[in-house]
Amino acid sequence: MPSTLEAPIVAVTVYPHHARITRRASAALDGETRFAFAGLPWNLDTDSVRVTGSGPAVIAGVDVAVERHPAPADASLRALTEQRKTDQAVIDEVADAVSAETAKVDLLTGLATRSGKSFAKALAAGTAEPPRVAEVTDALGAQLAEALGKRRELGIRLARLRDDLKALDREIEAKQGMSEVDSATVTVELEPEEDGAEIGLELSYMVANASWEPGYDVRVRGEDVSLTWYGRITQHTGEDWPECELALSTARPANTVEVPELEPWFLDRVRPVQPLMARAAYGSAAPAGGGMPEAAGPPAPGAPAMAVRTASVEQGTTAVTYRPGRPVAVPSGAQGHRTTLAQLELTAKLGYITAPAVSRRRSCGRPWSTLRSTRCGRGRHRCSTRRSSSAPRGWTSGRRERNSNSPSAWTTGSGSNGSSRTARRARRRFPASANGKPRTPRRSSTTARAMPS
Repeated sequence: MPSTLEAPIVAVTVYPHHARITRRASAALDGETRFAFAGLPWNLDTDSVRVTGSGPAVIAGVDVAVERHPAPADASLRALTEQRKTDQAVIDEVADAVSAETAKVDLLTGLATRSGKSFAKALAAGTAEPPRVAEVTDALGAQLAEALGKRRELGIRLARLRDDLKALDREIEAKQGMSEVDSATVTVELEPEEDGAEIGLELSYMVANASWEPGYDVRVRGEDVSLTWYGRITQHTGEDWPECELALSTARPANTVEVPELEPWFLDRVRPVQPLMARAAYGSAAPAGGGMPEAAGPPAPGAPAMAVRTASVEQGTTAVTYRPGRPVAVPSGAQGHRTTLAQLELTAKLGYITAPAVSRRRSCGRPWSTLRSTRCGRGRHRCSTRRSSSAPRGWTSGRRERNSNSPSAWTTGSGSNGSSRTARRARRRFPASANGKPRTPRRSSTTARAMPS
């Protein structure tokens, strides 16, 4: 059996879609040649496993295997599971005590009922003394009250313990969603050159379900612009990253196998834009220089501003690496864990651009989606005439040009001679009768109202 090493996480490098974990351990060569790094994520990339060491030994081989466990491989999850077993045992014990007190209450209640009937008969027959009856009754009442009080206290304690157990179950369920029962083990086989010597081993591997993306926070106060650049880290690897050396890299390991095709950028000369006056929002005053008004103003005069710890930048050939100025811990299941990368103080010259909004209604207030177009007297555009709900089908609501009941007299134009489209439609719908006169349609009780000119 190989000797299991205690190898904590000492460094983490997060890429856009992966993360490289580094662990270190030390051991003594006391006749042992095989050492194991246990409790690793089962879905680690086996091709990315790298083992280096220092000391009088030679690395002969590295083996990666997945182990199946009946219990969770995560130590914190195992501790929570054991705590749940202990809490469940306490709950069972308190529930048994509640059952015992309930049985005692039932016994005393039944005894009091039966003794009450017996004492009533004895008192009626004159064979029992009232002081003795009172003494027994007081004793039964005291015992019953004590049993009821104890049962009530146990019930309150039982309810509290069950609530705590539900909270623990929710924590275990959340932890199980981020942790795996199975784990991977990396076994290193060494060829020692000196017995009893101290050696050091370093293990690194790649895991998925970890990423980072940049984020920006811009604050504008007049012409002063404060830009904060931070990295948002997300990781669901199943293991917590303690406070260690954290690095955020823009490299994409094992993702690029061919030269990518770059998208062209088109450059043009700067076209100056005439700045316009910024309009203040309704009910509030515009801040000086524009921008979003802030709830908190600048710090009080004389109070020094707090410094922000930023990250150091390492510029490589194909990637950039950011290293925060302090150790950072990222627990498993973190979503958008923020760490500050840089902060810039800039001076800007603000300009404003306005864009007109398209109105859904015309200047006269009528909607654009109507039936027929004609010139409207309310605006310099072509408006629409709509048929009144009370007019016959084929009629339109317009000005009445003639004092006649003939359909040809109802038109939408001025000075109509019966040649409008509405008149032609009315003649087709209401042809002339046998005597040559046009038929007058039956008018409803509510006549069609003309649209105002």
